[in-house]
Amino acid sequence: MAVAENPVATTTQTRPRVLNLGLASLAGGLVLLLGFGLVFAALPVAWSELLPTQNLNEFLSGALLLIVGIAAIVAVCFVWRKLDQSFAVPGLRAGAFVAAAALFLATSITVSLGNAVEQDDAKQERRPVWL
Repeated sequence: MAVAENPVATTTQTRPRVLNLGLASLAGGLVLLLGFGLVFAALPVAWSELLPTQNLNEFLSGALLLIVGIAAIVAVCFVWRKLDQSFAVPGLRAGAFVAAAALFLATSITVSLGNAVEQDDAKQERRPVWL
């Protein structure tokens, strides 16, 4: 049996996941902004609106909100890290940061222009019409 044939193991190559870096960066930027919005905007508003904080000590309420905020930051960082590990592509973190900054800038410009137009409309409505 010195000449016995060994079965040849065929290796199948799995095609790597093709991930569009631009779309992945945009999704990462949205996740980043949603996480920041949750921790720094939605959580304090929900804390003051949904919970009866007026019956609590003000300092106790602030300390509990801080603890819940730290837990939310840890949860957002954990989700961000898991997503980063599962979709690891060179340049994804930088792209997500740039996308988050661009989305924030575009949103803030849009909101400020909308507020400026609304104030101009309100000023024009107060003027008496002589003609």
